[in-house]
Amino acid sequence: MISSELDVYNVCCNGVGVAGNLFAFVLFLSPMPTFRRIIRNGSTEQFSGLPYIYALLNCLICLWYGLPVVTQGMLLVATVNSIGALFQLVYISLFITYAERRKKVNMLGLLLAVFSLFAVIVFVSLRFMGPSLRQLFVGYLSVASLISMFASPLFIINLVIQTKSVEFMPFYLSLATFLMSFSFFAFGFLKHDGFIYVPNGIGSLLGVVQLVLYAYYSRKSKDSEEPLLASEYLHRIYCGSGPTYKLSFHMGHHDNQISILAFGSVWVSVRCQMPVALAAVGDGLVLYALVLKAMHVSIGCGILRVLYCSIVCIQIICFTHNPLGGLLWDCS
Repeated sequence: MISSELDVYNVCCNGVGVAGNLFAFVLFLSPMPTFRRIIRNGSTEQFSGLPYIYALLNCLICLWYGLPVVTQGMLLVATVNSIGALFQLVYISLFITYAERRKKVNMLGLLLAVFSLFAVIVFVSLRFMGPSLRQLFVGYLSVASLISMFASPLFIINLVIQTKSVEFMPFYLSLATFLMSFSFFAFGFLKHDGFIYVPNGIGSLLGVVQLVLYAYYSRKSKDSEEPLLASEYLHRIYCGSGPTYKLSFHMGHHDNQISILAFGSVWVSVRCQMPVALAAVGDGLVLYALVLKAMHVSIGCGILRVLYCSIVCIQIICFTHNPLGGLLWDCS
């Protein structure tokens, strides 16, 4: 009887662990459209390599936690994170290959910092800690690393609420995130390992919130007869090459002028009272001046406002694959 119960227990543990690996694999493939674009254009454009650096560090720490030298019976945690680390290394290598010189140097420096930090963690945990303390030390690091990764879904949730649009929250990506988090929550719960089920439990709750928001706002948008930007004025110009471009237009009761500086650099400076959307099309620049509800976010030391357009604008710009990665403005 006991043997039969143990068999069922092992089957359940392995089942949810393997399921978590499969759902994680789907998430590891999600940046591929971005890198297809990078390879096709031969440039990283305004895309940032930092998410892949953070993801690599997270995978390495969780991989170390899942190895038998730190924790027994967690090989499925080690396998998923070893695959994840490999994917991130491929993405980082491609990013460095197609990045401009300054970005190459920055990314190589960050990559060296990640491996140096990981080497210190491995050395300290092996040299100065016994098995129990080693598991606690690496376990707390893995929890902190996983929780820090929740900034992205929290940002997306806030964005959906602000814009009342699910354009930036693809359903299948949200579903895969929830299923992966829930699978590893169940795996950690069955293994009685709080370092696994606590962060993945939080991830599962965030996944549920994303799915509920998707159901609510997608249904709401379908019930509405008016398009999201129906009452807005849209102006568009095609700009050729040159260091500075200006566009004057009348919107509402105000005359506005937009100055676009340093075209072709990483940061595009735009000064305007109204939010604008920029997109590279062919050899030129297409500028859209829109009156829309935009989300303003402070990033880094300076004030950088990131404006996310609604579904109509995204369709016009043909930025459907990765709208978050390429729409970036400095509206200071």
